[in-house]
Amino acid sequence: MSHTKRVDLGKSEKNDTPCFCDSGLSYQDCCQPILSGAELPVTAKALMRSRYSAYCQAMGEYLLRTQAPETRKELTAQMLKETAEQQHWMRLDVLSHQAVSPDQAMVEFKAYQLIDGYLACLHEKSLFRLDGDQWLYVSGDIQPTDGFPIKIGRNETCPCGSGAKFKRCCARTG
Repeated sequence: MSHTKRVDLGKSEKNDTPCFCDSGLSYQDCCQPILSGAELPVTAKALMRSRYSAYCQAMGEYLLRTQAPETRKELTAQMLKETAEQQHWMRLDVLSHQAVSPDQAMVEFKAYQLIDGYLACLHEKSLFRLDGDQWLYVSGDIQPTDGFPIKIGRNETCPCGSGAKFKRCCARTG
C-alpha cells in the first residue's frame, strides 16, 4: 500500500519533493537527514515531524528508537513497521509546540489518514523528553475529533493537498 501520494524519493539528484510532514520544506531539507541518522532533531516538534514521516514510510526501527524505553513494553520495530504499512497518512497539521520544562515539551497536532474512503483524524497532545541530546516520544493524550470520519466524494479535492480530484489521486492508493 502507498503511504502518500505526493512523494517520489527517486526522482532526481537534487530532490525538491515536499516532505511527508507538510513543513513546506523539501524532504531532503527537512526529515530525511534526521531519518537517515545524519542529524538529530533539535526540538520536540522536529522529532514529532520526523516520526510522522517515519510512519508514512513504515520505518519501524526509527519509530522504536525515538520512543522512550520505559513506554515500549512489548513493542517491536517489526510491529511498528507492520502497523504503519496498513496506514495511509495524508496530512499533518502541527497546532502548537511548547516547552514544559528545559527537558520536556508538548506538541499538539492533527494527522489525517485515509481509511476505506473516509478521512479520519488523529488529534493528539504528545509529550516529549530530551535525554542527553536526543528527543524521545513519551506519551500522547488523544483529543476528540468532532465530525470525523468524513466520507470523501470521488469528485472532491483530495485532502492530501495535491489539488487533484480524490478519484484521480489517493482514492487509487488508499
